Amino acid sequence: MPDRLAFQPSRRGLILGSLSLAAGPGFAQTQQPAAPVPVREVKLTLQAVKRPIGPGAPSSELFLVNGSFPGPVIRVKKGEPIDLRIENSLTQPTALHIHGLRGANSAEDVPGLTGAPIAPGETRTIRVETPDAGTFTYVPVLPGKVSEQLERGLGGVFVVEEAAPPAVDHDHVLALDDVRLDDKGVLVADFGNRLDAGRSGRLGNQLLANGVFAPEMMTVRPGARIRLRLASLANARIMPMKFENVKATVVALDGQPCDPFDPLKRTVVLLPGSRYDVMLDAPAEAGQDGRVLVALGTGLAVLKIRTEGEPLPARAPVVSLPFNDVPPAIRLQNSVRTELLITGGIDRPAQQGAPWPSAAELDRKFGKDGRFWTLNTGVSNGFSGKPIATVKKGSPVVIALVNRTQWSQIVTVQGHVFRLLHPLDDGWEPYFLDTIHLPEGTTSRIAFDAVNVGKWAIRSTVAEHYDSGFYSWFEVVP
Repeated sequence: MPDRLAFQPSRRGLILGSLSLAAGPGFAQTQQPAAPVPVREVKLTLQAVKRPIGPGAPSSELFLVNGSFPGPVIRVKKGEPIDLRIENSLTQPTALHIHGLRGANSAEDVPGLTGAPIAPGETRTIRVETPDAGTFTYVPVLPGKVSEQLERGLGGVFVVEEAAPPAVDHDHVLALDDVRLDDKGVLVADFGNRLDAGRSGRLGNQLLANGVFAPEMMTVRPGARIRLRLASLANARIMPMKFENVKATVVALDGQPCDPFDPLKRTVVLLPGSRYDVMLDAPAEAGQDGRVLVALGTGLAVLKIRTEGEPLPARAPVVSLPFNDVPPAIRLQNSVRTELLITGGIDRPAQQGAPWPSAAELDRKFGKDGRFWTLNTGVSNGFSGKPIATVKKGSPVVIALVNRTQWSQIVTVQGHVFRLLHPLDDGWEPYFLDTIHLPEGTTSRIAFDAVNVGKWAIRSTVAEHYDSGFYSWFEVVP
């Protein structure tokens, strides 16, 4: 099918290509090698600190990154490599991963698959390449520790800027989270809660916007254009996002640019681990308020935008961001096909109001090792299990994601971005993703070209599901 995201070569590129061919083999030998790109070091110090989450609340133990909750926004330019120097001053091991970035396999550092945990007191440097411009996150990935570490604040947003970013008045990151607090405002430390792990994950009762109680406040001039980088650092919460009294145009999903579109009913769905880049045009008159809401109940505001001052000139219509190097088409007829069958979890009570299973009943059914989820009938469970596929570099891959559980599942594929196929495999949605929602009892098929050599995780982004066994892998060989 025709692809809406296909690249078109520029006139300058065609001319330079023609000159190279005309000059013959000797021409290339006369060119000077490109100067190496300098590598910048970014230091991340992880430290446990007691401080209140909300105003007037007692202190909770938080895991700060460079003293920040959540961690600071890291910004680099596309093509700029960095050395991420992680100093673990916590009393427990950890591992950090940049979610969604299609870098080298060596930078994944996923314990049990491509790396080892960073021990307490250890400092590790990871070289991170930045082939894609977009909005990504850095999050913990040590199985068994993610629920606690993410909830306590160990994570942040990682922005790779375009060589020539679009003209906007504000480039604003909005990292959303929900945390579970007791009636005094203290973080509830029940991270081993088995009902959370075997159901929908840990759902909080307080929304945070960039680490403070929502909503965040923003004042702009009338008519201002805001590039809003929405990112979820939530353990499990699925957040339908609604835009009120601002014109919203989606320009990227999961870090990958798309053809600009107005969200249906002014709503997008932010999954744990997913990201949206949205261009917001503020009201044209002073004294107006726009809002970004989580559409739960009557709506919970996470960002309020107030217009003040002299109006700005009207902006031109939103245009596409420069596309990253993504395949214009996927050869489905030549694809390697495989399946990830998801089973397990706690059964919903047969009657409304009936009690959930006791701890003893859960032990009898699932054992005491904390594994609630089974992948491919156990064959592909964990990073020590068999991969769901081993494919040669360049092979098109189709994975059927089959959710046979009674709970929503959120699945991510690392190292690659994929198309969501139509039900009859007769085409795909006109955007790329790295994270997908599978409602209970449903099947979705995704397709991608396996262009990145290495061992790659396919796993849940619900922290409690990941900690309780929902992770597997696939391999791309040269």
